[in-house]
Amino acid sequence: MPKASDQFFKTGIRSNLQAMDKLYNAAEIDFKMVSVEANVHHAADAAMSYGNSIQAGAFIILTTLRPDIFDFFGGSDDIIAIRNKYSVPVLCINPRDDLYVLCN
Repeated sequence: MPKASDQFFKTGIRSNLQAMDKLYNAAEIDFKMVSVEANVHHAADAAMSYGNSIQAGAFIILTTLRPDIFDFFGGSDDIIAIRNKYSVPVLCINPRDDLYVLCN
């Protein structure tokens, strides 16, 4: 979970965490949220570093649906993850509306 001072980013992060919590609990997947000392533009690097520190077997990332100006100049998070210096395998999931529908 990256640091954010902008309300737009805070709202997006909170929304993503709520959706992730709902999805993982519905699928009975054990997970842990970890705060990182990075802002939203360096979150992928910080997550990869953390994954390497705990010897994660893989890194899962949702690919960029709508690239923005930051992706154009700095590279999208999915490309940054794929090119990780730790050689951690990366699973990229393409965003689709039907993947987020949770059945009861």
